Amino acid sequence: MTTTTKILLMLGAIFFLFAGYLFVQQLGPPSHPHEHPDEETAEEAESPQSELEKRIIDLRTRLQMDPQDFNLLMALGHAYLEARKFDNAAEIFELAIIVNPQSAEALVDLGIALREGNNPLEGKAKLEEAVQKFPTYADGWLQLGVTYRYFLKNNQEALRCFEEFLKLQKTGSIVSQIREEVARIKAELNQ
Repeated sequence: MTTTTKILLMLGAIFFLFAGYLFVQQLGPPSHPHEHPDEETAEEAESPQSELEKRIIDLRTRLQMDPQDFNLLMALGHAYLEARKFDNAAEIFELAIIVNPQSAEALVDLGIALREGNNPLEGKAKLEEAVQKFPTYADGWLQLGVTYRYFLKNNQEALRCFEEFLKLQKTGSIVSQIREEVARIKAELNQ
């Protein structure tokens, strides 16, 4: 074998070894010991917050096409409440009330947004308005009771509101919780 043939065979072997090395590197193990090809990475997985933000963007886009759509306004207001964007929620519920002034839910939700947005007195005022305009809407009484009990620390008024709620709402998971709360308030008032 000539020297030239030996050099060519060595270069060929080196080339194939190098090509094999590159191929194996490309197939290599995951870059992170806990990463597997069938699992989502943190960037690929959607967080609930990003899903909520997408829903808000979608609702806002749809609302631009029909700003008088009451159902879209309510859905966007609820999404803002869920995202704890209370000022945005209050603004949307105010628009919903303009579109449908006979909606007890919109007025109560406006009260909730104001209350949760560090405006418990304004929230209370809207909730009082709601129970005056819609005295048979149980959620108005419930939310007003929550406002008095937990935000304004007025147990007497909370008791009155919760009792009105219980007159209107006889079933549901919240009913037993409110009955227990009424018993606690009565015990506190009798101390």
